[in-house]
This record gives sequence, C-alpha cells and structure tokens, in this order.
Amino acid sequence: MATEEAVSCITLKAAADLSSYQYYFVLVSAADTVNVDTTGGAACIGVLMNKPSAAGQAAKVAIAGKVPLRAGDTIAAGAKLCAEATTARAITATTGDEIMAVALQAAADGEYFEALISREGIL
Repeated sequence: MATEEAVSCITLKAAADLSSYQYYFVLVSAADTVNVDTTGGAACIGVLMNKPSAAGQAAKVAIAGKVPLRAGDTIAAGAKLCAEATTARAITATTGDEIMAVALQAAADGEYFEALISREGIL
C-alpha cells in the first residue's frame, strides 16, 4: 500500500457519501464543500484522505505532498496525472488536462500507488 508523507491538508465538507473515494481527486462543488471529480481532467483541489460517509461530514483534503492515489489505468512512474472522467481515479494526463500530480511509482488499474501533488497547469 502506498503511504502518505509530508502532506498539507485542509478540512472542508463532503457533498455526499464519499466513503468509497479515499485517495481519489476531489474538487470544490459548493461553498466549503468537495466532491469527487467526475468531469475528467478538471482542476481539482486535492486528494481525499479520509472516508466521510454523509454530506456535511468533514472531508480531509491533501493539497500538497506525497499521497496515495488509486489508479484508473496503467500508470508509469513519472507520469503526469489527472482525474479520470466518471471515476475520479488517477490516470495519465493528455493534452488539455489539468495536471494535478506526478506518479512516484508505477501501478496497474485499480492499484494504490504513491504520487506527489504538483499542480503543473494544463498539459
């Protein structure tokens, strides 16, 4: 299992039950509220670090540092990452995607791996 290290986090409110989305990309969905990014390639705010089980519960969001992510496809070490449409898992960014992190290790679809939140802008 991937680990977290030197992580800066903020706490916002969950927009819904996010208990199945720990280590997925999230974005601001309303005032002080986050939800998973199901648009794909959008500018996320960070990575959900806990498992809030209902709307309004505290959502701990990593905004900088080394974090675990769940792969939505095969990931190569060093790949620039964004959120996959519909699942919010990490995938390799393509032209026009907002780069949110860099993979620190390779992973297969569905595996957890380590990444560094980087927010490099649009690929």
